[in-house]
Amino acid sequence: MLIQGTVLEVTNPDYQNNFGVQYQNITIQTVQGQIQGRIGTKKPYTVQDIGQQGQWDCEQAQNKQGSYNKFKKHYDNPYQGQQATQQGTGGTNSKPRDYDAENRGKVRTQFIKAAIIAGTLKCQSYEDVLTLTEFAMYGIDPSKAPEPHPDITEPQYNANPNYVGDNPTPPKDDDIPF
Repeated sequence: MLIQGTVLEVTNPDYQNNFGVQYQNITIQTVQGQIQGRIGTKKPYTVQDIGQQGQWDCEQAQNKQGSYNKFKKHYDNPYQGQQATQQGTGGTNSKPRDYDAENRGKVRTQFIKAAIIAGTLKCQSYEDVLTLTEFAMYGIDPSKAPEPHPDITEPQYNANPNYVGDNPTPPKDDDIPF
């Protein structure tokens, strides 16, 4: 049940688990009266928190000593802190993530890694690293890439003409550059 009230009394934490959660006794004054129980938090309540108002979820729990009230700090939206950071990086106007494209890039990276380890693909220069990066990130076949224009200093590659988006056709052996 959800209770609302004021922190009336706290004890020092008497137990800490492997995840750093510290457990302590707490008394909360509600309109129905005082409710005593235990709460586990990473930042335990201190004497300075006495008088703090808030909401807690309260449920009956059982341990070796018997039954007790188990408190959890109540949040209206449990993901409230996460939403603020996501909005700061992308906002609502940004395009949604293309998880399929990300996963294809991860798979291409693992194929490159396996080929290098097996010795069938040599990466001997920084240019090789850039070429393999283009392939891993964007699916661009370096062997089919056009020569750059003489006025352009950075190599510009066109997308692989066989790349069809979310439903690519399976590659043939001659489509794989290694």
